[in-house]
Amino acid sequence: MNTKTFITGLTILFAFITAKAQHQAVPDSLTHELQEIIVTAKQPATKLVGSTLVSTIPGSKLATLGNALDVLAQLPMIKVQDDAVCVIGKNNLEIYINGREMRDEQELRQILSSNLKKVELLMAPGAAYASTTDAVLKITTRRNFIDGLSATNQLRVQRRRKWSVMDDLDLSYRAANWDLFVNSSVNYNNSLAKGSTTNALTYEGTKTVVGSSQNNSYPTATGVVKAGFNYAKGTQSAGAYYRYNPEHGDFKNSGTEWIDNNPALRRDIDKHIRAHSHLASVYYENTFANKYRIHFDGDFRISEGNSSVAAGSTGKCKISDLFEELG
Repeated sequence: MNTKTFITGLTILFAFITAKAQHQAVPDSLTHELQEIIVTAKQPATKLVGSTLVSTIPGSKLATLGNALDVLAQLPMIKVQDDAVCVIGKNNLEIYINGREMRDEQELRQILSSNLKKVELLMAPGAAYASTTDAVLKITTRRNFIDGLSATNQLRVQRRRKWSVMDDLDLSYRAANWDLFVNSSVNYNNSLAKGSTTNALTYEGTKTVVGSSQNNSYPTATGVVKAGFNYAKGTQSAGAYYRYNPEHGDFKNSGTEWIDNNPALRRDIDKHIRAHSHLASVYYENTFANKYRIHFDGDFRISEGNSSVAAGSTGKCKISDLFEELG
């Protein structure tokens, strides 16, 4: 074999091996070929449409919070305190549920967050609403277009030194433009507060220690029973309901007061509350030619209640001696 030919063959073979090695990926190389990239993003629950904040509830974390009040408390520009809803920076707020003006704040507690479809906050309501209206909150439920019987029940148990229980039951029957409902709520709240305080007073070089202790227990039981109907068709809506609220409370305050090393003075205060109220309400609303609005509200309420207080004290405490020293 010709030596030149042999060297030329080795050169070609070496070049082929080198080129192949350069195209092979090193096992620990940071260079990889991506065949496909998929990017997923979750749409925000709230978005701004013009001057309206629109919150879509299904598919978001808001759908698992509890009831409508829990959802509203998490939405921007809305504040919920003691079951009262307000809009930051706005005074007069109107709330509509499925196109019907809300008549009772208990309605928000009785709507499950999983049944909410959409919440719209109109920051500039416009001429369609009263001139005194600063903001409008429109709530749409997922059950709005479902006819038939529905029932929901919510039970909450809480412990803060004492056990508290709240249970809400909601029954409704919807047929075409009519909605018949019966709601009930029972709230047993057993609060307890206890502790002691000690204060040192100095007057003209004389030091006096004044102390007190308290043990306050306030178990209360309140209830709501409400039944009525709603009718809505187009711009016309009407409805009526009857509501009964009983209340039963027992307040007990026991504690002691003492000055220096004198025997402690014990006090006991017992207060009992028994009350109930009745409310009958009727409303009618209609809009003509998109600018004339008729609105009527009529409420009839009767409330009765009585309370009794018993107070007593035992022990001796030389309070007069203190006044003589300070005098």
